Amino acid sequence: MVLLLLLVQEEIIRNNARNAYEPACKKCAEGLSILESEPGRALQKLTEAVDLVEKNRLKAVERSLKIEDGLGGYTEVYRFFPYQLRGRARMALARKEPADAKAHLKFAVLDFEKSLEFRCEESRKWLNQAREELGRKDPRAQLESDWKRLLEEKKFRSARSLIETHGANLGADRAKWLTETEEACRRHVQQALSEFGEGPTLASLAKIDLDRRYQLPKEEELIGEHPLLPWCRSQREFLGLLKKDPAQPGLDTAAVSQMLGARSLGEAVRNPWFRVAADLAHGWFESRMKFMLAQTVSVSLAERRKFRGDAGKLLASWRAARDRSGPEFAEHHPVLKNPLLSTLATSFPVDPIELDDLNIEGSFTAESPEAYLGNLEIKLRSLWRTPNLSEESAIKTLSLLIAAVAIRELLAGRTEGEVAAKLKAEGADLKKLGGTPYVRRWGKRVERIFSVLLQ
Repeated sequence: MVLLLLLVQEEIIRNNARNAYEPACKKCAEGLSILESEPGRALQKLTEAVDLVEKNRLKAVERSLKIEDGLGGYTEVYRFFPYQLRGRARMALARKEPADAKAHLKFAVLDFEKSLEFRCEESRKWLNQAREELGRKDPRAQLESDWKRLLEEKKFRSARSLIETHGANLGADRAKWLTETEEACRRHVQQALSEFGEGPTLASLAKIDLDRRYQLPKEEELIGEHPLLPWCRSQREFLGLLKKDPAQPGLDTAAVSQMLGARSLGEAVRNPWFRVAADLAHGWFESRMKFMLAQTVSVSLAERRKFRGDAGKLLASWRAARDRSGPEFAEHHPVLKNPLLSTLATSFPVDPIELDDLNIEGSFTAESPEAYLGNLEIKLRSLWRTPNLSEESAIKTLSLLIAAVAIRELLAGRTEGEVAAKLKAEGADLKKLGGTPYVRRWGKRVERIFSVLLQ
């Protein structure tokens, strides 16, 4: 099983790169074979291997590999760890040449650090051992070793404290190391928070492991000022809420807050955090409006009115956030000019409140039934022209309109046939809507007129 795992981890170098890799691999193998017995010669061979690596800019370094031989097979497996092996040769040489041990160990540390840059974690134990041996021979080197170890462990506050407490004899290097500590912390924070400027979108959120992708650095070991960190902390919290339940109350306010909060993180033209927050906010507003719009097909009149009102509030909230963002952000972030939310908000079916108070029955007690019905007709024809009138309200409006005109015309002495002919267009519209439940509401003569219109 172990052999199988090793084979799986070997990297294959194609035949077209053979001339670049094979000489360096052979130098590495020669150095490894005499590393303990002749560390001086091993150092020479391994330095030649490193020179070839850097000259040819080889990428597959500090790993096991094998090379295609051009005949359908492969070479032997090479342990191509030139930096690690050279560091080990220097450590062996330090034991044989005590007078130069410090110099050998310092260069060994650099080699192991270089090996780690190629993600060879095996070199970490050699790096720690080299630093420990160097520290025993040189207190300053020990301090530097401890300082670098703390930086590697992302313990920047501890690293600064170490230099401030024990670095009195460092001279000019004291200020230099303190500056490097702050810069290392700043780079770490920027790298840790870089994903917050990449996304996510609302569509991709469900598939993302937030704990792995959006990790926040541990604040107890950070130093210096990091303006981006508070925004990212609240963004991480917002993403968690959004993923858990995108319909929970208050997310509109949170989305807008994150969007507006990102303005101070960079200029409009170079502000990836604002772009992410604005796209996410717009996506959330869009998804909520589309969800509510889909529900209006099967809910009651009261619920339709609520959905339409809620959509209007969402649109107003988005417009207010867009306006507060300012013209510079609108220029560089197209989502702020996207008309989709306005289109969605005006797509909701309308159920006019005025329709609730309109009825035929008022004419029965009116001083002038004809005048009452005439005014009712005017109001109903105005409502009929309302854009996006819901089917329920459209049916009620047309039914009331036909009944009002029919009763007024009958009162004026028109026949049922004459009235039906006058209302032919309204009848056709009502028929398209599937008829009306109000047919029998206003007496037999009006019922017969409806029957003619809907046949």
